[in-house]
Amino acid sequence: MNVKVLTIIKITVLTYLLTISMPVINVFAIGDNYDETGFRSNRTYIEYSTQEYVNPFSGNLILSHTDVFLPGNGGLDLKIQRTYNSKIFLDPDTSEISGIRNGSMGIGWTFHFGRIVHEPFSVNGPLLYLEMPDGSFHNLYNNNHSNINSHINSNFITEDFWKANYDEAKKEFTMTLTDGTVYTFGQYVTDLISVHHYYATSIKDTNGNEIRIEYYDC
Repeated sequence: MNVKVLTIIKITVLTYLLTISMPVINVFAIGDNYDETGFRSNRTYIEYSTQEYVNPFSGNLILSHTDVFLPGNGGLDLKIQRTYNSKIFLDPDTSEISGIRNGSMGIGWTFHFGRIVHEPFSVNGPLLYLEMPDGSFHNLYNNNHSNINSHINSNFITEDFWKANYDEAKKEFTMTLTDGTVYTFGQYVTDLISVHHYYATSIKDTNGNEIRIEYYDC
């Protein structure tokens, strides 16, 4: 007799870790090749160590640290990661720091379990992208063409064929990776200049194992 064991890991994250301090200035130009941050699937990086990388085109230094690693059932491991990007300035001449990079872990550092960011007033036009805990970026593209992409129908899609759907009523994104892992981004936060953040609240694999993240005010 086969017995299915459902493993649920519940994480409590204090809201202050996700507090976004945003000066009222233009949003960081994520789409600009000269100012891009994070890991991109179509870029080559120089690796100086297992935690230190440089984008030779933009000059951005990336530090990616895994502070906690707990093996999980079926390969759904719990990782607590933080990432640093050196491209933190909106304008090097004025030394204005991008609000996206001015987090509670320190200037240039980000810490989360995955988030989708919508920048409707970016200098490069509206942006919608996924940022993973390891520092990788994945742009979300409109995929509302069921007659063309019926086999991968969804609201949005990434270059890696990760599918995302948005529930307007819940203000929630659901993303399915190619290996079947499902991320739910149900913690909605907006800031002073209308940049919208959707933080991960659940990570579930095809075996039913799940990591749940809850957020509390403090």
